[in-house]
Amino acid sequence: MAAFAAQAFHPSAAAGKGNGQAVKNRPIATEKRNSWQALCGIRCGSVDLLLLAFPFLPHLYAALSYQNATSPTDDPTLTTRDAARLLGISVSTAQKWIESGALVSWKTPGGHRRMRQSAVLALLEERTAMAADPLQAMSPELRPDRMPAYPVPDDEAGRLRAVGRTGLLDTPAEPAFDRITWLASLIAGAPVSLISLLTSQRQWFKSHRGTGMTQTPRDWAFCGHAILGDDIMTVEDARTDDRFRHNPLVTGHEHIVFYAGCPLRSPDGHALGTLCVIDSAPRQLNDTQKEGLRALADIAEDEIRLFMAERGRRWT
Repeated sequence: MAAFAAQAFHPSAAAGKGNGQAVKNRPIATEKRNSWQALCGIRCGSVDLLLLAFPFLPHLYAALSYQNATSPTDDPTLTTRDAARLLGISVSTAQKWIESGALVSWKTPGGHRRMRQSAVLALLEERTAMAADPLQAMSPELRPDRMPAYPVPDDEAGRLRAVGRTGLLDTPAEPAFDRITWLASLIAGAPVSLISLLTSQRQWFKSHRGTGMTQTPRDWAFCGHAILGDDIMTVEDARTDDRFRHNPLVTGHEHIVFYAGCPLRSPDGHALGTLCVIDSAPRQLNDTQKEGLRALADIAEDEIRLFMAERGRRWT
């Protein structure tokens, strides 16, 4: 969502065409908040909470307001890259949506996909409304612990909401995610690889290769330390690291010694968990292995976005 949240979308600029009229950026912050609610068809006890959870809504409102102010025939043609930028997703994810039929498109004589701006905006509104449920009904594990026995990032409350919005928690294993952990083990030469999600009470593994564990308490989670940073966190020997030497995953049956984890982020930038590799012997990753792990983390984030778009769970 970062690309879209950076500026209100200008249809003629995205399509390379237009009627020559400039669209001025209006002071979105001064718009009436109930207009955003009416626009998206969302009922929420607190508009402030809605805007906190979905900061791109004002820009969606601006884009749709422009669309409504133009004539019915003024519906620019967009490329796949234009649509991805407007939706706040990667080009590869936009291509998957097009292939699945979620976004109506057609092929040019040259074989390139094109779509109408109105179709992209309609999909954005639909996906936003699908994911925006009242926050007060959240599960206790998606609320911050008042006295955590583990380190927490500054955005813990928003991060936990983002974890819940993915709809991934406690879902069955899926080949798309299992392929990623298989490749991570292969690239790193590590026997164990995981895709983890962190709630306030546990770390749960969407995919786990080389271990029978499906979850651990949050205060055991190496990944809970990894999400505090922006890049790969490496622990070469947990037995000599003050943060982990007494951890049950180090002293117990799992006997974790080496750990490397790369944060996985939601479309709005919150760290959901990690893609990590683990070994029972001290070691390091070389630069090529680190780049491979980062690339796989990017792919995992795309898969999470696709999952959210297709099956995003409402708060229940």
